[in-house]
Amino acid sequence: MNVYGEMLAFFPELKRPITFFTMKPGVLAGYENRAGQVIIDAIYMPMKAKDIGYEGDALSEKIVQTVWTEVKLVANVFARIDEKDYKVVNIGKPFGYEGNFNVYVLENLVGIKDTQVKNEAVDLGKSDYA
Repeated sequence: MNVYGEMLAFFPELKRPITFFTMKPGVLAGYENRAGQVIIDAIYMPMKAKDIGYEGDALSEKIVQTVWTEVKLVANVFARIDEKDYKVVNIGKPFGYEGNFNVYVLENLVGIKDTQVKNEAVDLGKSDYA
């Protein structure tokens, strides 16, 4: 069951702290280090894509991850929820604002992130080219 719109004000227990941050695209691939990290109380809620007007595949029910905030986010923002990184997408009007909340879709962030660490168990040879 999804709760949305003006009803969200009656369910403050749905709010949880979510970390939002920015990252510039890397020169060749991936992203540079995170900047401007801020923690905002927001609501994280999976929803059917068609319920919020988000473009989805017509052949299947697409569930998208959404975040509802009372704060308007700037462009090119990322979110970290449950140790997973997402790109925040503004879905625009009329579905992007509901019951005093700004609604954003979270898209999976794939590729090289700034959290990469060297695996000491893997030897790429000749000092790992570095």
